[in-house]
Amino acid sequence: MFCFMRLVAAVVVMVLVTDAVGAQEKKLGSATIQLLQEKIDMKDLQQPTTLKEFLVNLMGQFEEKKKELVVLVDQNAFKEENPDVPDIYDSQIKFPAHLKTLPAATALRIALSQIPTNNATYLARQGYIDITTIQRSQPGRLLQETIATTFRNTPLDEALETLSEQTGATIVIDQRVKDQIRMPVSAAFRNTITLETAVRRLAEMVELAAVVEDDILWIRNKPAKEKAADTSRLEFKNRRLDSALAELAERTKTTIVLDPLLVQAIRDTMQPFGRRFVAEEAAPRSNAPNPFLVTATFQGKYSAEHAARVLAHMAGYGVNMVGDVIYVTPNAGLVP
Repeated sequence: MFCFMRLVAAVVVMVLVTDAVGAQEKKLGSATIQLLQEKIDMKDLQQPTTLKEFLVNLMGQFEEKKKELVVLVDQNAFKEENPDVPDIYDSQIKFPAHLKTLPAATALRIALSQIPTNNATYLARQGYIDITTIQRSQPGRLLQETIATTFRNTPLDEALETLSEQTGATIVIDQRVKDQIRMPVSAAFRNTITLETAVRRLAEMVELAAVVEDDILWIRNKPAKEKAADTSRLEFKNRRLDSALAELAERTKTTIVLDPLLVQAIRDTMQPFGRRFVAEEAAPRSNAPNPFLVTATFQGKYSAEHAARVLAHMAGYGVNMVGDVIYVTPNAGLVP
């Protein structure tokens, strides 16, 4: 039985440094980027083949060069979105006959573009390539992946590089913070905190701000106090409820407490599905919308309580005020 695909993979580090004019890629993880750009021989791929056979061929070519490429296929993701389609490994792949060589990354993109469901893509993560669906690779979803790593006096930019590699998410660094970005940070994340929250906490350690715009994390200077009015707009797009409430608390300097039952419900619902690396049937999952993903825009003069009530209501929960503390609970009105 074909148990798993172990192919050498390069991790494309998506930490960018920008200035006011535009963005340019910071040369992080360049060795792995070069690995993805290495050309492979197409002579044995002239005839129609399957995705499984293509990946085995890709593995062999890198092994011959004594290099490693790891490619993992998230079969659960494809089965969840299209439960009635054949196994993704059996997808028929055909390359143009005139091609003699191709960069590995280009060959992979051509192969995935022929998956019948038209929803295949890949993420470059730490140590491997993750073949998954477009929906699973959405930036907003990557921001909510939990983090398990430790930093001890690590320069912030290196810590961000590590987090970007682990999740495949894009983190953009404003060029104007180039001095603070080299300052050391220390933290231990134990798979109980999301990428977004982890980056915010690390940025705060060096007096910087992490801002989510278009589902991308930007590292910038904290807004000046006299410009506080410019931060009155608060927008969430398919944001996890606990993450949205955390940003609301930070923006309004308000204490918001989540009921333990709510915290557990979010974790159970948002827990990443395990990956299968064997060609076996995966049980289909429900396509019902996730109740803990909220979309809302607050602007102008809004109170933390009002915004919290709106966000909680979207997920079917309520809010109690306990003194100055906002308590989000499934049993609104029962907290003394």
